[in-house]
Amino acid sequence: MTKLSRSIPIKDNRRMINICDYNSNDFKNSEKLESIRALIKGHGYDIYLDKLQISLQTLLSFPLNQLFVSEKDKKIVGFVALAIHPLIVTPFNRCRIEILIVDKNHQRQGIGKQLVAEAEKYALTENVSIMDLSSSLKREQKGAHTKVDWKV
Repeated sequence: MTKLSRSIPIKDNRRMINICDYNSNDFKNSEKLESIRALIKGHGYDIYLDKLQISLQTLLSFPLNQLFVSEKDKKIVGFVALAIHPLIVTPFNRCRIEILIVDKNHQRQGIGKQLVAEAEKYALTENVSIMDLSSSLKREQKGAHTKVDWKV
């Protein structure tokens, strides 16, 4: 797959974020892996670096799964991980957003919305007919999850 990279203007139209797809080779760079870990930890989930690396490599070892990362000034400010699998009784696939996180200092700027839009666009190329997202019971703020224009 060709590596996606595109700049998208965010809310105030003066700053740009870059949405990229990542593969397991991107996480051989410990700085990128630590950035992802810091975002997860900033939302109240502590995870060891080696466990995160294994989890991401496992997720990305399946050919349809995908990880989109948003970067601003070469810093990771958000990401979304997708797991896609075939549906048993139809010729279509199902896509589950496994995790969607935007840095607390960059929320309410449209980054999460852009990540979800990129996920939807990718899902359509992979014959997905059902896409879902759930939220943890630990979440204090459910803003981004309720802003997605999906049927409940």
